[in-house]
Amino acid sequence: MRIPPYFVATFAALLPALALAQETSGTIAGVVRDPSQAVLAQARIAVTNEQTGLKRDVETNALGEYRVPFLPVGVYSVRAQKEGFKSHVQTRIHPAGAQRRFHARAGRGDRNRRR
Repeated sequence: MRIPPYFVATFAALLPALALAQETSGTIAGVVRDPSQAVLAQARIAVTNEQTGLKRDVETNALGEYRVPFLPVGVYSVRAQKEGFKSHVQTRIHPAGAQRRFHARAGRGDRNRRR
């Protein structure tokens, strides 16, 4: 039995779409900066699934970068905090099947200072 060439071409064109439909996780990554655009090392990042409450905590590296991979499909919020700076929150982030970049700008303040 011979397979028509147009069938092979159509099937090959659909393969990437089929692969994307199977995505079950994603990544949220970004950079945390202060108001002067300086990066904030060792800022605490909390990524929380808004529906299930699943929470992943990481810290920024020396370049202010963070990455939270392998997040199950869902809607997430990201909170960036560092002592001496106001925390910054972004909600309704959908990382499924891709890497979503969230860059935080932590304002100067004393909300996170210990007394």
